[in-house]
Parts: sequence; structure tokens; C-alpha cells
Amino acid sequence: MYVSIPYEPYTQVKKNPLNPTGMNLRKPPEGTVARKGHYNMTVENDKGERSALLVYNFPAGEEGLKMASKVSNPLALPKDSAAIDKYVLEECQPLYERYCQHCHGATGKGDGKVNDQYKGVANLTAGAQKTNTSGHIFHVITHGKGRMWPHKQIVTPEERWKIAYYVHKLQGRLHEAVANNRSDDKAPKAKTDEDTKTDSTAKKEAKKTEPENKGH
Repeated sequence: MYVSIPYEPYTQVKKNPLNPTGMNLRKPPEGTVARKGHYNMTVENDKGERSALLVYNFPAGEEGLKMASKVSNPLALPKDSAAIDKYVLEECQPLYERYCQHCHGATGKGDGKVNDQYKGVANLTAGAQKTNTSGHIFHVITHGKGRMWPHKQIVTPEERWKIAYYVHKLQGRLHEAVANNRSDDKAPKAKTDEDTKTDSTAKKEAKKTEPENKGH
């Protein structure tokens, strides 16, 4: 396994000899300004409903990949075909070019510059790769697979979902994927923290109102 030479704040492989706590991540200095809105955890669909962006709900490995593959893309895209193409061109393509093109190539065929030295980059437009779901692509970006390493530290959940749509465009099945995600009502939905709190409160309230079981 390759380990980055620079110390990364969100990755801890071994003890950091330079910091008193031994950790890479340190407490931000006083006066640090939070980057609000940078790491969105929920997304709103075209009905105004909010759902989680499936951050780390499923574990790494084949079992987690199987579960993630059944999850639909939560991003709300326009209904008009031309508007969908415009959205993907403006919102999704730049992310693919920034994070993926150097390995997978401009057309997704695995012929990027990195493949000259690091053989085995996947062709996203052929074979089994061509039919991968948005959830599958999201999981692979998050946890890595085969020769590809995890990118969850540098690509936000929202960006991963957008990249998935651009990959579908390269596969020639963007509008098919959008339609599938819209009609997939049976796909498991990742709960937000607010959903969990609401469920917990509802259970407590239900317990309070339960009639006592008095034996006769």
C-alpha cells in the first residue's frame, strides 16, 4: 500500500513524531474561520425533500460495494434533456477533469497520462464498467477498488455524485441513468442525523403512550 510522504490531517497511519500528541490532525489556531457549506451532508431533490449524501454508510470491500450499487443518485437534475446536458457540462465535467481525467482519460477509456506509468487503469466505457450504477461509482471513489485508491479525503460526497453522472455521460447512458435514479423508489435511502433523532423521539413518545398491561 502506498502511503503519502507528506503528513495528511485526515489520515493517520503511524505516530507523528513532530506533534506533541503524535497525531497529524491538530487543533486549529484561535480565529480560524470555518469553511461553511464546503462539505454538504444532505441534498434536496426536485420535490423539495432532503436526504443524506451517503457519506460513509457502507463499508469498504465487495459487500459494501454490492449494497452501494443499489442506491440511487440523490442529486436533483432538471427534467428537460437539454437542461440535463447543460448541468452535467457545467457542474460535473469540470470535476471529472480535475480528479479523474489524468488516470481515466478525457473519454474515460483508461488512457490518461498516469496509465503510462501505472498500468491497469479501468476503462469506464466498456465491459462490466459500462453498466455500473451511480452508487457503485460513488463507492469506488470513496473507498477505492483494485488499482484505484480511495479519494474520499479530497472529493466531497456531492462532488462524487456529480462525477458519477459525468461518467454515465461518457458511457453514453446519462439520460438512462437519470431516469433510473428517478424511478428507483425501492433504493435504500441513507438517513440523516435529523432523521435518526426524529425516529428516536418518536419511539420514546410511543413508549410513554403505551397502555399498561395489567393482568387479570
